[in-house]
Amino acid sequence: MITIEDIKTQFSKYLCLSDTDVIDVMLGTVVANRMPGDSVSLYIIGPSSSAKTELVRSLIDYSHSYHLTKITPHTLVSGFQDRSKKGENFSLLTKLQKEGRNILVFKDFTTILSMRREDRSEFISQLREMADGYICGDYGNAQHFELKEHIGVIAACTNAIDEFDSVNGVLGERFLKYRISAEMAEAIAKIAMESNNDKEGLRNEAARLVVEFLGRFEVICDLPTWYEECRSRIQNLCIFGAHLRSPIIRDPQGIQLSPVDHEGPGRLISSLDKLAKGIAMVQGESIISPTVYPIIKKVVKDTVPPYRLLVVKSVFEHEEITTKDLATDLRVHWRTAQKYCEDLRSIGILKDTKDSENRNLWSINESYVKWIKDSQIFVIDRF
Repeated sequence: MITIEDIKTQFSKYLCLSDTDVIDVMLGTVVANRMPGDSVSLYIIGPSSSAKTELVRSLIDYSHSYHLTKITPHTLVSGFQDRSKKGENFSLLTKLQKEGRNILVFKDFTTILSMRREDRSEFISQLREMADGYICGDYGNAQHFELKEHIGVIAACTNAIDEFDSVNGVLGERFLKYRISAEMAEAIAKIAMESNNDKEGLRNEAARLVVEFLGRFEVICDLPTWYEECRSRIQNLCIFGAHLRSPIIRDPQGIQLSPVDHEGPGRLISSLDKLAKGIAMVQGESIISPTVYPIIKKVVKDTVPPYRLLVVKSVFEHEEITTKDLATDLRVHWRTAQKYCEDLRSIGILKDTKDSENRNLWSINESYVKWIKDSQIFVIDRF
């Protein structure tokens, strides 16, 4: 019987991954989307040549996935109508529903970010509705489209995704993220050269192992249960994570237009609960054990805006810190650090007072200190 360790071993023959937990997360997302209820969607984020595309490529032969490369605003939903087949809808989502495919795979989601703003907004709006399990529309040819189906997304993309606030504002609360690096340059170069002559064969074998492995999750009867201490920690983690990624609405000049409306933790908890169960299942466990929690914690840390997490971590470790010292700690200009802190003050995570020299002195509000400590989000040691 194929195990996830067999799959990791196969990937290691042609990929250099400093963190193999990304495989658990990717396959756990697939399994999570075999469970009843809301879909789970995932960005695998990393720089060029960090193996993210190779990872999602391994799902190409999986019968419940559908891979997309070239995208238009009408890729998912179309008003096209064949008069010879009255009443039949030819939208891709209808096709996916008929074929039992409930996962869209994008090997390079970054290309979507280069679409015209209007086209990108329309496509992303469709993804949002698709994630919510209900999408409908009417067209000028009197064609009506309606679909009630939860479809998840697994997408590889670069860090450019963090620069598109318009995308994150719409999709951020529906997508989880997992970040991988390409720091081991020498090891990456070595394995790339060694595997170059047989890379296609190694890819095909990885895809075969993935398909055979996922075949055992066609029907899911018994779901893993939570280890009680993990349950309480993940609740605090989700409350803090949801607040930390709450969007701030600004005008084109950067002026905040309204008070921050905190994101509730419900959707994040739902997604992470299913992902944790999916990860436990691919690991062959019937209980979501303490070893799964560090993976879920990383997903939350990777899902929130990176700069916000770095600022909160620095302030938490210092208890109180001036803008200048924070800028030095983060290696950014003091004006940049000031803006980061003002954002977090708007959310309610940070508060500021004046020191004896009339400088801003930043600290964390007490309720957030509790959630940070209880979730152990900044604890490096494994749970």
